[in-house]
Amino acid sequence: QRALMLWRLAEHQSRTGVDPGPALDGALAAARTAARCDPSSEAAWVNLGMTWWRRAEAVQARGGDSGPALEEAIGALQRAVSLNPGSADARTDLALAYWTRGEAEQEEGKDPRPQLREALRQLEEVNRLHPRLATPYADRGGICLEYGTWEVNHGQDPSAIYGQGAESCRKAIALNPNLPAAHQYLANLLLRQGSYLQQVNRDPRPVFEEARVEYRRAIELNPRYAAAYTNLGGVCQRLAYQDLFEGRDPTANLQEAVGCFRQAQAANPASHLAFANEGVAQNLAARYQMDQGRDPTEAVRQARVALARARSINANRSSLWREMAETELVAARWAASAGGRPEPLFTEAERLAGESLRLNPDSADAFLCRAQVRRHRTMWERGRGRAVEPWIRNGIEDAGRAFAIDPEQFEALAVRGALRLLRAQSEKDPARAREAARE
Repeated sequence: QRALMLWRLAEHQSRTGVDPGPALDGALAAARTAARCDPSSEAAWVNLGMTWWRRAEAVQARGGDSGPALEEAIGALQRAVSLNPGSADARTDLALAYWTRGEAEQEEGKDPRPQLREALRQLEEVNRLHPRLATPYADRGGICLEYGTWEVNHGQDPSAIYGQGAESCRKAIALNPNLPAAHQYLANLLLRQGSYLQQVNRDPRPVFEEARVEYRRAIELNPRYAAAYTNLGGVCQRLAYQDLFEGRDPTANLQEAVGCFRQAQAANPASHLAFANEGVAQNLAARYQMDQGRDPTEAVRQARVALARARSINANRSSLWREMAETELVAARWAASAGGRPEPLFTEAERLAGESLRLNPDSADAFLCRAQVRRHRTMWERGRGRAVEPWIRNGIEDAGRAFAIDPEQFEALAVRGALRLLRAQSEKDPARAREAARE
């Protein structure tokens, strides 16, 4: 009982920004004592295993190595399963520990599949022994989601594993239609599957629309489910990209996305992703407005506010700095077209892209972003009769590095081609101009 109370205290401290370490230390001491007093008690070993799991979560949240704590958790939970092989709780918790270790290994660049397969095996056994339990089916969907992430990152088609996970979630919903996690995992799987279809130029809209329905259902069941608002906003954002691809107006989907992200912010003001995602949506709205010849200044302002708030929560995410750079690039392009002063905005965009690369030197997207900045700056400088070769040369280099890192980054080739065309147009020597045009 002492361990359980200290768990709850640690969870509360984590949510309120207080170090949960001392409370977790006390919980571990109590849980160890309980297991030592009654080594034949399944509950005591489950308690100890889950206390170690919570310690691992706390270590991981601080950027530390959660591996040793997860090993302890798995060992204690295996002991609990050996005492009662039919225990749904012990097996489910053991699956959670393997799942968490798989997630940690994926973040470290290791192959998480052995851990995730073992997590799935444990939950399949739970469902074999207890076929009316809905939660293990839902959790299997969550594990398939993590497994599919590895496949996508390694150039494999994740459709089969996403389909397996969706089937498990639908079984969970059939058993318990009011289980928010089942709707959330199903929607996540559909979102990822739609994103994959979008990536390989297949129609993702029906899958995204089904995901939107499932996220809305998850929110109905738990209106304070911050992650569901964030992910629903993500679906709307993906639909907005699809609108642009199909030549449609993305405004309605972007407005819904922004509303969802703000709901997520209200539910969890410490969620940097909710603010960062709003910034991305506002930036996309600004770009669309600019392309339509409309003033994007207000959308740019709102993007800056949201991204600054995200940075105040977590300044160590490379993609956040790139998103800020992309926002400044929109502002610079609009200033250039409206006869304003884009030079400081171009300079700031380049600085932000450089900071993104400092945090992640292998980011193809950040190199592409900086190449875009240099391309548009070249166009502006050339229009004023200034020397542009340094901007062209550095932009071509950035675009080349983006393509070298990610050979699927075809936009990098387009940008590199556009920069070489600018070189050809700026070249006074006809022979060299023809060579640059051929390039």
